[in-house]
Amino acid sequence: MNELNRLLGAIEQLLDAEGAALRHGNVLGAAALQERGAPVIRRLVEIAAISKRLISTPGPMAERFQGVREKRRENLDLLVALRAERETLRSRLADARVHMRRVNPAYGQKKVAVPRFSAAV
Repeated sequence: MNELNRLLGAIEQLLDAEGAALRHGNVLGAAALQERGAPVIRRLVEIAAISKRLISTPGPMAERFQGVREKRRENLDLLVALRAERETLRSRLADARVHMRRVNPAYGQKKVAVPRFSAAV
């Protein structure tokens, strides 16, 4: 039970840090945190398989597990939103490049501008 509390605390902290990283758009930082949390998750799954009663019986432990699931779902939602935002930006960038290719020939022509000076100075 003590190990379970310690592991849940660790995964809660990692999920909080992952959420903060995602809110700031730091996808690589979030991925690194997920890698750090992988062994903790594996151990939690092992313990949960042994003591299903702790997780399924209503009480503080079941609530903590539910909280971990909700935080993970929120982080996944943030990741999906970030991906959609980046896809939109990527699409806009592609559109801008197409536009630049269309208008570039007009700006690429070398024309000499002859300055006109007024004689009435």
